[in-house]
Amino acid sequence: MSYDLAVWFETRTLSDDEVLAVYDVMIDADPDPRPAHPAVSAFLDDLTARYPVGDLDDPWSAEPCAVVDGVLLSVMYSRADEFRSVVTELARQHGLLCFDASSDVVRTFARTGAFTLWSAEGFRCADPSHEQLLAAVGRMSETNNYIVLERGAENSEVYIQSLVSDGALTLEHREGSADRHYATRAADRVELAGAFAAFLAGDEEWKTRFTWERVDLS
Repeated sequence: MSYDLAVWFETRTLSDDEVLAVYDVMIDADPDPRPAHPAVSAFLDDLTARYPVGDLDDPWSAEPCAVVDGVLLSVMYSRADEFRSVVTELARQHGLLCFDASSDVVRTFARTGAFTLWSAEGFRCADPSHEQLLAAVGRMSETNNYIVLERGAENSEVYIQSLVSDGALTLEHREGSADRHYATRAADRVELAGAFAAFLAGDEEWKTRFTWERVDLS
């Protein structure tokens, strides 16, 4: 017996019936070589790094199957509790919806409403558009000296932020806890805006464009 989950990129808040409808489409869809959405691709890379397919101790009852904007996951029932916990956390980190098909439970929800942008000037916006994000970056100055884009509920501690100081642009990201807080420098506002836009889109590849140092906040 297998334990089944589905993870996909979603832009709306779905009812239970709508979640089931999306899942039904996924299980009837033809497999893709790779997930269509970059956030799903990054999620799958992280998951298979944790659980390599073909490893002697892997939990898979079938290889992960990429379909549409998501991926279908099937593991041995004996590994269900452990695997469900890992998948749920990774889906949350990547801003994806996770549907526990074996229990008919949504473990993480749609990304709509999941982002908040604010700045030193007092600007605050839920689910900013790409244009609003670029405008906020453009307004940064020595007085309006920071912007923050947070994913998830307020105080989720999953965010990207930038600080202007003496003309330099510091870029930071935090992945849920103080020991996962990193900083680097952006060369210019174009590079900075690209990082913020990618974070908003759920594209984790932006992290590889920089050399990061962990920030010691103790």
